[in-house]
Amino acid sequence: ADGALVTARWEGLESIEKLSTFFNRDVVCEGMGIFRPSGSLLRIDADALEASTVHDSVFSRIPRAVPVTNVVRELRLRAGEPSAYSSFMESIPADESDAEFAAAVEAMS
Repeated sequence: ADGALVTARWEGLESIEKLSTFFNRDVVCEGMGIFRPSGSLLRIDADALEASTVHDSVFSRIPRAVPVTNVVRELRLRAGEPSAYSSFMESIPADESDAEFAAAVEAMS
């Protein structure tokens, strides 16, 4: 809608010459979006192509990549920092007192 152009690389089975009627026209393509590290679209590896209609206006915006965070780095704890799991477990009240729990463990041994 804003006049931006998107590069597409044809990955389909048909010859690219058979698709010449779509050149320099608004089209809807299906394929895999390849994004730059900044999150902007680099190209689409297209495997299906159709002429655009008025019903395709929802696709007239260039997509941006979904941010991916480094989960391992996010989950890694710093020294002395309590884990979210232990903080959660400590927030749940116990059903019995420490003395009752110790007695139950003693009875099982």
